[in-house]
Amino acid sequence: FVNATGFCIAARAEYTADKRVLYHSYRYPTTIKQKTIGSNGTGGLGLYREQRKNRIAKHNKNGTENNAHTRRHNCKTSSNLVCLFMVAFSHLHTDHNGGRVLAGSINLDTIAAASPRGDGKITVNSEGFDREFCLELSELGPVYSEQGTTNGLIRGIAARFKQLGMNIGGFDACIMSDVLRGSGLSSSASVEVLICQIFSQFYNDGKVSVMDIAQISQYAENQYFGKPCGLMDQLACACGGVVAIDFNEALMPECESVKYDFARKGYSLIITDVREDHADLTGEYAAITEEMGQICAHFGVKRLCELEEKAFYASLHELRQAVPDRAILRGIHFYEENKRVQSGIQALKKDRLPDFFREVILSGESSWRLLQNLYKPGSIKQSLPLALAASELLLKEDGAWRVHGGGFGGTIMAFVPNAQRKIY
Repeated sequence: FVNATGFCIAARAEYTADKRVLYHSYRYPTTIKQKTIGSNGTGGLGLYREQRKNRIAKHNKNGTENNAHTRRHNCKTSSNLVCLFMVAFSHLHTDHNGGRVLAGSINLDTIAAASPRGDGKITVNSEGFDREFCLELSELGPVYSEQGTTNGLIRGIAARFKQLGMNIGGFDACIMSDVLRGSGLSSSASVEVLICQIFSQFYNDGKVSVMDIAQISQYAENQYFGKPCGLMDQLACACGGVVAIDFNEALMPECESVKYDFARKGYSLIITDVREDHADLTGEYAAITEEMGQICAHFGVKRLCELEEKAFYASLHELRQAVPDRAILRGIHFYEENKRVQSGIQALKKDRLPDFFREVILSGESSWRLLQNLYKPGSIKQSLPLALAASELLLKEDGAWRVHGGGFGGTIMAFVPNAQRKIY
């Protein structure tokens, strides 16, 4: 079944050898066409569905998700929930100021086997972590020591559900993820959306909206995790597919599905890990938001989208007396990036792929020169610029490349002609 958000949703129940019932629910974005990270080709809904089926079957056979979950928690049934990761094709740090973005989910995901419990306790076991995350729903205030932790995210999500008058309750969950922490593929947003889905399915009849899930996730990351992120990662993970988002209306961003098949055009989307973790650089990310906020404060507005572009450029001289030069450069990036997103969307709609690639490259150049988020100031380790320079040398005649995610480490993305994929 394909619903209004562009997802193909399927569910099945099966009896195992020991008469347990396993419930599986799948959400397949109908517009996913490419594979990433170690991929060797194209995709599409059929291939993604087959990959997901094989992954679930492998988990069950090896006892990694449902079996591990039911053994650990001694429960007879469990539910499998899936949340996807995302890539941003065009936008860098504009969403929190009411900008525009073009993003898409990919065929990597976070999966959880979960079961409800009635004592108001939550336990989460996650692959790659040697300890169990535990909390009680009777204590939902922010805990300073939990900033930057999974416990902080879960507590913040539960608190926001309760603040909004939604139902919450305890659960046990075992989680497995395809993507490394700090890789720039929105691993934290994927986990947040997954936890929201657990609360929605178990205690709210699965009726919590995509927008509510995204905003609850953002709240938890801002207020409890301690990272001043925008809404883009969470909304793109929750929506799925390739999506254009306009954040001008803060409470109800405008989302538009953009369907395009890069694979049929002969290109692979490749995400490269530069092996420089950006997970502990919250201060660098916060500085971007803070400096753009200084411009807003000077003009008496809350977000840059409320300030006319002409007024911004007409006031550069007086602005230099009030804010650092880097803040002005980041403001220029905001306005120019918004125009690039619009141009990129139109290029895809009109099937002008070279024009789209040009906008992607220009976005990356702006990130390097104006936004300045390719490496930590003063660092001589510059893995991202080096990877991008190599990409330009290899792909300058065809394709596109730019930093991916929040920057300062993590990953780059590139659209690579299939003929050059092995060389790249």
